[in-house]
Amino acid sequence: MMAVQVDTMKGIAFEWEAKCDEHFHCGIYIMVGDDRRHHVDLHDVTPLDDDDYCGECGQIGCAHG
Repeated sequence: MMAVQVDTMKGIAFEWEAKCDEHFHCGIYIMVGDDRRHHVDLHDVTPLDDDDYCGECGQIGCAHG
């Protein structure tokens, strides 16, 4: 699964869950390391490489995981 950074919530990685509304280009993303769902404008996401974020806590730049 590809992780992304959300422009309005920088510093944490998110993973795609589902499309919430095709007409408004909205997706549902879950923070890595969390279970809360966020409705995000698909224009506000930037793909991340696996090495860009921690797979455990989700923090971008964390070298732990």
